Amino acid sequence: MRKFSIAVISFFAIGTSALSEQPVPSSGNSATQPQVESSQTQKDSKASEKQPTPLPVQIEILKAPVIQAETTDKTEKRNDYSSSEWWLVYLTVALVAVTGALALFTAYLYNATVQLGRDAKESGTGQVNQMKDAIAEAARSAKAMEDVAGHLKINADKIVESVEINKGIGDKQKLYSEMQMRAYVSVDIGSALPQNTTTGFRFEARPMLINNGMTPARNFCYIVRAGILPVPLRDDFVTTLAIPADTAKGLIPPRGTRFMYAVVDHLVPENEVQGIMDGIGQAFYVWGTFSYDDVFGVHRENEFCHRLTFIPNRDGNGFAVNGLFEGNRNRET
Repeated sequence: MRKFSIAVISFFAIGTSALSEQPVPSSGNSATQPQVESSQTQKDSKASEKQPTPLPVQIEILKAPVIQAETTDKTEKRNDYSSSEWWLVYLTVALVAVTGALALFTAYLYNATVQLGRDAKESGTGQVNQMKDAIAEAARSAKAMEDVAGHLKINADKIVESVEINKGIGDKQKLYSEMQMRAYVSVDIGSALPQNTTTGFRFEARPMLINNGMTPARNFCYIVRAGILPVPLRDDFVTTLAIPADTAKGLIPPRGTRFMYAVVDHLVPENEVQGIMDGIGQAFYVWGTFSYDDVFGVHRENEFCHRLTFIPNRDGNGFAVNGLFEGNRNRET
């Protein structure tokens, strides 16, 4: 900007100097003639001083009119503003004015361009800073969202774990409720009668079923058998019985009981009766299978096998039945 200001001042100085200068006349004869005449006059003056002729007469007649005419011509030519020299001055001044205006306009454009550059730089710097701030903020937001996602994942895992735990607790509570409320049907020794050869009464067993649960046993059915078998039982003897499909079904209420009846299919010799009652060599056995459904819809099936002996009462009247559960031949579900 400083350089352009100096250039503008220089243009205005050139225009001012052109206006202050006087134009030089273009005629060569009128400019040189007074000089010749002036030199001639000086020579004549010197010659007249030497001669005895009177000096005032010669000077007044010969030179005064010529000098006055030359002065008049020079004055008129200086005031002629329409000459080509003045037109050159006018054009120079106009050119200086136009050049100065162009210089001012150029300086204005330069200032505007510089200002636009500064504004653009400041705007660009501001935008860059804003972009940096936006990127930093986006990075912070992304980090925060990542942390939130991590916490959400942890919460989701905890929720899944809690659901699994609650599910396990629910399953256990359901199991405990079923175990507490279901029907529990078991087999007790019950009672039995020995053989009476006189009356023809055969050995008879009456095992008792007991529902020890809090709910009834539904669709209850059984099959039972009795026999005289060796002591101990052979390992290959099968006590598992299949319940026929057409067997009648019933219900045992909570704390209810049912008796099953099984009779030996033949009379044993009289001399063997006491040994069977004492369980020596051979004994009276009863075995069978029973099934039922609890209130939770679970089908349950049990097996049993008892060995029965008869012990006389102390008063000699009657017998007490003593029952033994035969090892792994008893099974409950």
